[in-house]
Amino acid sequence: MALKRKADSGKPGASEITAMDHFKTVLLGGLGIDAEGTQTDRTKYSKDPVGWVRDRLGEHLWSKQQTICESVRDNRLTAVRSAHSTGKSFLASRLAAWWIETHNPGEAFVVTTATTASQVAVVLWREIGRVHAKGNLSGRVTLNNKWYVPTRHGNEEVVALGIKPKDYDPTALHGIHARWVLVILDEAAGIAEPLWTAADSLASGADCRMLAIGNPDFPVGEFVECFSPRSSWNKIHISAFDTPNFTGEEVPDELRHVLASMVWQEE
Repeated sequence: MALKRKADSGKPGASEITAMDHFKTVLLGGLGIDAEGTQTDRTKYSKDPVGWVRDRLGEHLWSKQQTICESVRDNRLTAVRSAHSTGKSFLASRLAAWWIETHNPGEAFVVTTATTASQVAVVLWREIGRVHAKGNLSGRVTLNNKWYVPTRHGNEEVVALGIKPKDYDPTALHGIHARWVLVILDEAAGIAEPLWTAADSLASGADCRMLAIGNPDFPVGEFVECFSPRSSWNKIHISAFDTPNFTGEEVPDELRHVLASMVWQEE
């Protein structure tokens, strides 16, 4: 008597389903499509960075952070002169993530730089890595300060880059082309003039943006010039006394604890 064989349904086993579902989520997520095949509504938040941070990440931005978001949305050039412990790098990382996630893969690019390579990696890109994981965002962020997303052709493409070129080697920023480019100059007061020129050339298009943010540590330089009356930069000033611990602005406790405190000011 012949053994009765189990009918082959042609369906994959549980382990195969799990692997395929994971691949589908990663690939389609990078293309802006959810697992059911519905196109993600990227345009919903393309003009609402504050709403994107709130709804995608479940985070609260205090009033000056919201002002910076709106300025980056509306102005090609935004300069922020800020005291310590106001949430500068935290916000810059959220703006970088919002920029990538609200454009189709390959259409937008983020470039960040700072005074030193360690500031690029340990400050801003550490925050970018955190926000990427927290929001389960598209693609992957690597330890060498790059953000990759999958393409429709099955390969990966760099959509964000953190770099610290030599001060007088602005050519290191050449060759980046996209309609929507966001350039972030973190700790901008210490960045050399040739890199400012190179960064500005990256963000020369009408749909590009440039954010220079930092403490006013030097009395002269390109960052100082951003705040001159003749400058075309949209200028934002943040004093420690503007932060919620001094103004009484209502914010979640977890945010209040990482901002400038009255104890720090008194000491």
